[in-house]
Amino acid sequence: TVSEIGATCLKDMGRTMAALREKYSGTMDFGKAGAEWLAEKLDGKGKIIALNGISGISASDDRWTGAKEVFDAHPDIEVISVVDAGWDYAKAKVAVSNLLAANPEIDGVWSQGGSMTLGAIDAFEAAQRPLVPMTGEDNNGYLKRWAALQADGFESVAPSKPTWLGSEALLVAIDLLEGKTVEKNKIYDVPMISADNLGEFKRDDLSDSFWANTRLSDEQVRATFQD
Repeated sequence: TVSEIGATCLKDMGRTMAALREKYSGTMDFGKAGAEWLAEKLDGKGKIIALNGISGISASDDRWTGAKEVFDAHPDIEVISVVDAGWDYAKAKVAVSNLLAANPEIDGVWSQGGSMTLGAIDAFEAAQRPLVPMTGEDNNGYLKRWAALQADGFESVAPSKPTWLGSEALLVAIDLLEGKTVEKNKIYDVPMISADNLGEFKRDDLSDSFWANTRLSDEQVRATFQD
């Protein structure tokens, strides 16, 4: 029956989504990718702080697990504080302001969210402390700020959890429903925005809420996100 077919499709899609969450480097490897960049940027030594989302939420916990593996492999990198900032600009700014007041040396910031990195930047600037290497994310507001600070020597990288990941799972589920053969596992590397390709993703004509790694057409993007 149609309902049975639909139920099968939903089950297959659920399994596919779970597999993509497991195999896409959007959880542990998202955190690991930013941490590897930061460790390399610091030549494997220095004092850093980490800005997580919300403890107990898998996206936050998994990203930090991946990052921590990298930092644990660098004994000369000291993580002086790990704070939950809820992927929120204001919470991150307050947290980093407090950490700056208590720590005369902070050499880097690992952050798993662009809004939190923006809060960290503003906290450093308010404290009149030189900006240090920080990891970010691929939301347009962060990319704009990063680009604006490049002339001052600010260094960053933006791992991405693509907006199209869910649609990939749906397409696989549709193929399964139609009886097509599909790959058991589809593994996607973490897309990275770096200083070298920042200009390809940053969109000054779009709002800060736009997420750069998209498969929408430019017409669709403009209709939704144009300032």
